[in-house]
Amino acid sequence: MKPARIAGAVTAFAAASLPVLLPSAALADPAGDLRKDISLVRSFCSPFTQKVTGLNGETVQEGSGSVCVSKEKSSFRVETKTPDENLVVSDGKSVWSYDPFMQQVTIASFSEIAGSSPLGLIASDSPEVWGKYKVKHVAGGYELSGAEGGDSFVLTVGGGSISGFEIVSRDGRKNSYKLGSAGPVAAGTGFSFEIPKGTEVDDRRSR
Repeated sequence: MKPARIAGAVTAFAAASLPVLLPSAALADPAGDLRKDISLVRSFCSPFTQKVTGLNGETVQEGSGSVCVSKEKSSFRVETKTPDENLVVSDGKSVWSYDPFMQQVTIASFSEIAGSSPLGLIASDSPEVWGKYKVKHVAGGYELSGAEGGDSFVLTVGGGSISGFEIVSRDGRKNSYKLGSAGPVAAGTGFSFEIPKGTEVDDRRSR
């Protein structure tokens, strides 16, 4: 074999023997990474502070309250204390949104809101729910955008805990929740809702 052919054969063999190095973006699996991080989050209760900002970044509203999530029951409970009292509770099947001042409660199916609420996503392990979103890495967490162009979410999660989440509407308004130190779900924490007598009910589960 001539030297040129030998050199060519050696080069070809060496190239075939080297591992194929793909760009890091091609190897990245943001959705898989997020599912893994969420799977490490256990049931928890945490205080929160809330900030709503407008299109120009101005603060529209601030609030505070507490949130509890039961991963075992795919349930959650959010109690807003300020500026106005409000309660949102899910038992994994239904979701109650109660306004004590207006004495009104709206009821929806968990399956209907799980894909449009950060807490529904956190509490749910359903591939069908998670499959509705495109996921990408962002600083400190993940951004989820719906395939149908609805609201997007940013989840700040890592190390088995969630430190916050943000809801970004299609028009650019942001509703941000910053979670405080998390603790276990206390015994007796209610993940169901008994409708108070005299409350106006808007039940959307059968619609």
